[in-house]
Amino acid sequence: MALSNHINPKSLKKISSGVQEHQERFSEKEGQKVLENTSSYIDISQTKFNKSLFKSEELKGRSVKKFVSDELKIVNEKRKSELGLRAYRPDANVIGVGTLQISDDSLEKMGYDKSKKWSDQTDQARENVSIVYNAMVQNAVSKPDMYGKFLTATLHVDEGTPHVDYMTTGVDAERPTWSMREVLNGKEWRDEDGKRRFPPKGSKLRALQDDLDTIFDEQAQNDFGLHRGETYSQKVDMAKNTRQVSKELDAERDLLNKRRKKVNADEKAVQARESAVKAREDKISTLEEQKRIEALRASQSLLDDAKKKADEIILKAIEKAERVANQIQSVHDKNVIDYMKRTWSKNVKGKTIYEVVDNNRMIDEFDERMREMGLGGPSKQKQREFGD
Repeated sequence: MALSNHINPKSLKKISSGVQEHQERFSEKEGQKVLENTSSYIDISQTKFNKSLFKSEELKGRSVKKFVSDELKIVNEKRKSELGLRAYRPDANVIGVGTLQISDDSLEKMGYDKSKKWSDQTDQARENVSIVYNAMVQNAVSKPDMYGKFLTATLHVDEGTPHVDYMTTGVDAERPTWSMREVLNGKEWRDEDGKRRFPPKGSKLRALQDDLDTIFDEQAQNDFGLHRGETYSQKVDMAKNTRQVSKELDAERDLLNKRRKKVNADEKAVQARESAVKAREDKISTLEEQKRIEALRASQSLLDDAKKKADEIILKAIEKAERVANQIQSVHDKNVIDYMKRTWSKNVKGKTIYEVVDNNRMIDEFDERMREMGLGGPSKQKQREFGD
């Protein structure tokens, strides 16, 4: 919504002095007071930049509530004495509290940066915003039948978005039959049967919004997007289109969900088949491995048996060879001894070679015992004999 206007009707009982104080604040002190009594976010460092765009001369120093109360007394007296009509009820809505608003898109086109405070904006941006709001206020002041009789209007720049808060009324001492109800809903009339008739519901509000498109020329509208917001019918069409698109999206979402479920089911089936194949492969692999292990064990057993048999054969052969060698050695030794016993020594007369050797053996044994006893040296009693 580029431009918008909203009016809230209030009775005198519902209007406190705080409403006007909230609207007309122009110093840090006033901003602080309002901040303490409102839920609105107010940056009091910026309150001094708020600007009064209009204040009716008719107020003459009176508050809005006091002025309307005085006007209402005059109106009720005229209604009863001059027109023969009933006075307005004490709880009748006689004051309008409204807001004029520029959309964020239009503010951006004017060079206004919402991330910055008003004091940090460029001079051009501040001027653009002020000019646009001033034009909207002057337009409203000039059209009391549409906006009510404007009493005050203030540009607020100490809140999140620059906007204008204003107070208006449907009470005028010069027009005792006029009312805030007529401002907001349109003038009623009576048909040929004397029945009260009213404009179609919402027609005055639409006219109020349509009027926003008459304030600025074509260039300003194009440059800054200064058009009224969407009409009710446009909103209805948008809502219908949105619902239709939403319905189509829901149908598409359902179809996608079904496809996703099928894909998930197919993936699970594929994973199950892969797991089964893997299990069979593992089983086959395990069986083949077991077969290889058993074959190796059988081969090892055969090798062990062959080795054992070979060891037994070799052991028997060694034993046999040793027996043969012993037999051969025994025969050989016997033959040598027989030869030595029957052969005379050439060097020792009257003794055989065997007797010479045996005598030398006894001498060696005697010397060995002497050395063991610590007497040392060779025997002096006997001399070694040498056989041949």
